[in-house]
Parts: sequence; structure tokens; C-alpha cells
Amino acid sequence: MFCRCVQKFIISLFFLFVQISVFSQITEHYLRININNRSDFETLSRIVSVDKVTDDEVIAYANSNELEKLKKSNFKFTELEHPSVQAGKAITMAETIAEMVNWDRYPTYSVYNQLMLKFKTDYPNLCKLDTIGTSILNKNILALNITANVNVPQAKPEVLFSSTIHGNETTGWILCMRLADFLLSNYGVIDRITNMLDSISIFIAPNTNPDGTYHLNDNSISNARRNNYNGFDLNRNFPDPHLELIPNEETWQKETMIMMSYAETRNFILSINYHAGAELANYPWDAWTISQKKHADHNWYDQICRQYATLAQSNAPPWYFRDMNKGVAHGASWFSVAGGRQDYMNYWHHCREITLEVSENKMPQSENLPIYWNYNYEAMLTFIENVKYGIRGFVTNTDGKPLNAKITVVGHDADNSHVITNPQFGNYYRMIQPGTYTLIFESHGFDPQIISEVVALQNRTTILNVKMKESTSDAKRVNIYPNPAKTEITISISNLNGSANIEIYTITGQKIRVIQTLNDKQMFMLTELGITHSGIYLLRVITDDFVETTKLIVE
Repeated sequence: MFCRCVQKFIISLFFLFVQISVFSQITEHYLRININNRSDFETLSRIVSVDKVTDDEVIAYANSNELEKLKKSNFKFTELEHPSVQAGKAITMAETIAEMVNWDRYPTYSVYNQLMLKFKTDYPNLCKLDTIGTSILNKNILALNITANVNVPQAKPEVLFSSTIHGNETTGWILCMRLADFLLSNYGVIDRITNMLDSISIFIAPNTNPDGTYHLNDNSISNARRNNYNGFDLNRNFPDPHLELIPNEETWQKETMIMMSYAETRNFILSINYHAGAELANYPWDAWTISQKKHADHNWYDQICRQYATLAQSNAPPWYFRDMNKGVAHGASWFSVAGGRQDYMNYWHHCREITLEVSENKMPQSENLPIYWNYNYEAMLTFIENVKYGIRGFVTNTDGKPLNAKITVVGHDADNSHVITNPQFGNYYRMIQPGTYTLIFESHGFDPQIISEVVALQNRTTILNVKMKESTSDAKRVNIYPNPAKTEITISISNLNGSANIEIYTITGQKIRVIQTLNDKQMFMLTELGITHSGIYLLRVITDDFVETTKLIVE
């Protein structure tokens, strides 16, 4: 799997990136660029970091190198005043923790660190604080883990909140800190919060680009920048499922590698990444439009985004959270993004991540910060509770030991939309639209198990625990090729002693044919095996020495 390879790559290269970059601190330009039509956008998005799109213009950021590329192109553009220095901003900084009591100020870097540490100190049984890494300028990238009995490993679904991957988009930064405070101070006080922390493990990384936020110094955010110290847009810097590697042949930035490594060490099921500059909930894919490739869980994503938008609207003035389709947007249908974290988390970590654009103003005036909490907190809590619904359970061997397993919804999952267990406990969570499904459970060294007629209900939990039987042989003795197949396959059985019966099943478990062979390698037309339609089939090979089941995909 790509992530496992990446982990080794990260370990071997990490120390090459921990020093101050050879890049000088790059000027960040804010631009209005004219386009003739949306087809121009694809070319432009490879040059600059797009912020907003209309039919005939793009608002974008560019570092100095990107600006030079833009000048050499045919696009006409105008440089605008940078959002962080536009007139009318009243940014008040909290110089002590006490000044954060009303959440109507932004913390200095020192106060931010003190506040995060205070959460851990005040609630040692509910909160852990991790420094998951440091930025290029050695600022801490911090993450809280909030759950009951936090110091004891537990089989709970993991939900991630993070913000400010763009350093000048600060609304979510404050929302995340205030969410932490609300959860911790209301455990044992509000039943809803108590139940939430008893059953869910919540992770909160409020600011993942501190160099961008504290651009000039640690005591002010008045000149915050979108990009990191090296002038890279971190939300265009992740491996991309469409391009496979990094867009624009860029280098993984230190902050990007930290978040990739953090995701690799956790088992996040559900996630929000907060942005600002619009007011909407955005869902995958960012790399593909709906007509190009629709996510297998497109309808489920639309539902949870609509849920967030509706709750935010119901707690706000009538103008709030109304962008695009009444506060909801499909990623690339809004505008495509290459190298975004949302697609990375979904594709390579099987984590259902959405992007929340939570304020039109990227950096609201300090005195207005509390209103965004009032607008959003109910939507945030309800979003967390989504992790409880769908199909869930444990996958173990016959002795009850947890397995590292893959769970696929047959005829539904595509493009890595399957889920995996947390191998420490064997627990899995498959959030999905209401319906009746067939699931296949797979784990190396174990016979696949197919379970049909699994019913998922709206806002309900279906418990499905699975015990898997160990294969009789550690070594795989049956090989089928080509796989996927179109018209014919060859079945190879190593060390065949005597005859073998080959049973062919549909994915729902219906036996369609049994054939016998004396050959250790034999070609069959699919019609000989009773296979007349595309789909997933199981071939069970039975000999005197072993029994082995292999999955066959027919296109």
C-alpha cells in the first residue's frame, strides 16, 4: 500500500528536511487573473494557488517563482492588496491565557502553546497533548487527543479536526481551540458530551501552518500569509490520487510530511479540515469532477455536508453559509485542486475527510470570533456523532485476536473507498447511506469471508463482528491470471497432488459451478466456469492437502 512505502520514505528523508530550507522567505502575491472560460482554469491551476473562481476570473496566490511563470504565460492579471493587510481589520492579540477567556482575541504564539498545555494539565484523564512536529522555523505543530481515560489505549473511532493549513485562514484555528475547551469543560456536566467522549476519541490540531500565521513575529498575526515559510501552498503539496505523486514536481514540505506521518500513525475515520474565504462544506473528489469520477460515497458525503450547512444556517443570520449550492459544494465541481489534503486522506488513509470553508473573511476581526462559534458549534458536535452510524464491529481470528483486515462493500466501493481495521483492536467503521449491502472481509493468511444482507439504517448502528478462519497454508498455492479478466483465465495450483475440485461462487455466496481438474495449470473460458457477467467472484480450490479461496474480478 502506498502509505506504508511513504512511511519508509519519510523516515529515510526526514532529516534532510528538518533544517531551515534553502529557500529564502518568499514574497506572497495576491492576484486577480482573467480567464476566457473554465477550460483555462486547468492550465492556470498548475501555475498559481487558486483561491476563488468565477466564470471569467480567478483570485489566486503566487510566490515569486510562480509569479514569474505567470508573467511568461498569456494570462492577464492584476496584483491586489494582500488580505492580511487590507483596511478595516481590528486584530487584538491575547498576551496572557486570561485574556482568552471570552475567545475574542487571537493568541500570541507563546499564549497558544500555553493554552494547549493548559488543556492537558487541567484535564489529565481526558486530554493528551502531542507535538507532532515542528515547522521550518521550529514552531510547534500541536495536536490534542480528547477522550475519556485518554491514557489507556481503547477501541474507539478516531475523529480529526484540524485548521489553518493556510496560515492566514484563522477562523477554524479559534473554533478548534474552543471545541477542545467546550468538550473538556462539559464532560460529566452535559450528558451528550460525556457520552461522546466515552465512546469517541477526538483529535484536534488547531494550527498546522504556524509559520504562515505568525509570519512577521510571534506576537502578531496581522501580516499572516497563506503559504509556509518556503512559499509553498501546503494544501497543494500532498500526494494526489489523480497525479499519483506531488503536483508540479514540487518537494514535500516539512509540514506536509509531518501531517502524512501523523495520519500514518493514527486510524482516523472521519475528519474536518477548516479553511476560510468562503462559507460552505466541500467534499471529494477535488481531483475529479462528478462526470470524471464520482466518489463511491458521493451521496453520503452530500448528506453530511448538507447536515453541517443546515445546522450552521439555523444558528446564524440568513446570509451565513450560503455559498455554492446552499452551503455545499462538490470539490472539483467548485474548482479542482491538485495535491489537496482532503483527497489524500480519503484515498490513502480511508478517512472520510471534508473541507469546511467557515468564513468569507479569512481573518475575522477579533471581536467577531465568538459569533462563528455560535454559528458552528452544533454542526461540529453533530458531525462528530456521524462516526457512530453505519456498519461497525470487530474483525478477529477464531481465538478472538484482532486482525489487520480490509472491508469492501461489494458493488459499491471503488478508488480506495474501502475501510480497514485498526490492527491494534480489530475495530472497523463503515459509514454509509441507508441500504442493504454485501461485505467481503479480507486479511492476509485468512480465508475471505462474505456476508450478505447487511442492513444500514439512517442514524443507526449495525453491529457486525466477524471471526476469520486461518488459511490452511501460509503460502498462496492458487494463482489466477489475468485478474481482472475479460474472457478467459488460467488457474495455477502449485504442488498439486492428485485432483482438485474448483467451486465457483458469486460474491453473494451462491454456488454456480463445480469443476474438477487434474492439471496444475489449466486455461478456462469464463463461460466454462458459469461466469457470464462482470463482477466479483470467488474460486474455492479443494484438494486432499489444502483448501484455498481466491477472489476473481471479471470486467
